[in-house]
Amino acid sequence: MTQKELEQKVIDAEGRVAKREAVLKKHNSQLAKMIKKGADRFDISIKREDIKSATSKLAEALKPVINAVLSALKKLWKVSTKAIGVPPKWLHLAAHAKKARTRKKYRNRIRRYVFEALAAEGGGGP
Repeated sequence: MTQKELEQKVIDAEGRVAKREAVLKKHNSQLAKMIKKGADRFDISIKREDIKSATSKLAEALKPVINAVLSALKKLWKVSTKAIGVPPKWLHLAAHAKKARTRKKYRNRIRRYVFEALAAEGGGGP
């Protein structure tokens, strides 16, 4: 390289550095103005709104999956109670009795019946 080429490269590098410094000064001044106005709070509120909208969209997207899982669990419950031999009257009263006391009574009956059946099959605890 010749001396003239080296001088040209140094001048170009100095120019690029000067441009970057000018851009940084400009951005710093803009940032200072935004902070004085309280724009940082505004940006956070926008982010919160974005998060809320994203979670609502996610919930809407997952609704079919949740409904499918719930229906599968309901079918499993019906099949397992029929297989164990829980009287249908108990199931009906546990779900549709007028008084909460009666619903609780039949839920407990079903629970005890299921646990006794599992223990008799060897699926019980200690």
